[in-house]
Formats: sequence, structure tokens, C-alpha cells
Amino acid sequence: MASEYGARVFQRRFGKGRDHRAASLRVGFENARVLHPDADQVASAELVNEMPYVVGSNGPEVPYRVRFKTMFMGGWLRFRSLYPTWIVRLFEPQALSFDRNVNRRYVVAGPEGKLRAYLTHYSFEKGHDAWIKKQTRAC
Repeated sequence: MASEYGARVFQRRFGKGRDHRAASLRVGFENARVLHPDADQVASAELVNEMPYVVGSNGPEVPYRVRFKTMFMGGWLRFRSLYPTWIVRLFEPQALSFDRNVNRRYVVAGPEGKLRAYLTHYSFEKGHDAWIKKQTRAC
């Protein structure tokens, strides 16, 4: 579907999460900065509108952290989702690296910015049964 809308699509064998994410940053981009969400994260309209104004305001190398709002059964889990958790998602690909394979962390050298807007995180949108199965599998 992404190809039908003009996106370049790359495939690679999945190994470690950190390596897969790092490989995605080496494909070459049209713009200097990229928004790098997880597959279950969507940029809010406010975030889409805010990004053009902040890019370049703190220098080209400054990465930005953004909060995410975790959704569950159509509602925001405001008090049960560690909100606000700040994650790096807008940056120049060559300006950072990753550590850890599980719960990977973006390693940034230098100052960072924070965006006011947020990503919407749909980590539980496969339904109640899928959520229960995921919780019991983790035990």
C-alpha cells in the first residue's frame, strides 16, 4: 500500500530490533530530518503542524523528543500509561545511534529539543482478546 502512494519500500530480514531500526536510517532520505515513529504510532495533526516551525530553530543537529498518548479501546490512557514519556522521534539520521536491543534507546550527543504536540500510540488496538493474550504471555 505504501508503494501505491509513492513511498519507497525496503525489505530486510528481521534480526535484532536495534539493528533493524539502525538499518532503516541508512536508506537515504529526501530531507535532512526524519520523523521516526514505531509502526503503532501516528503523528497528531498538531505534531504535523508544529514540526516545520521547530526544524532549524535550534540548529540542524538538534534532535527532538515527543510525548505519546497511549490509546486503549478508543480512549487515552492518561493516568495509566506513564504519560508523559519523552522519546526521540524527530532527528537527523546520522546524528544518533541506538543502544540496547530491547526497549532500545536513542543515544544523542548534545542538546535536545522537545515538541509540544504528541504522537498517538495505538499499542492495544487489536482488541480486548489480543490485549489479554499479550498480558498473559508476558507472565
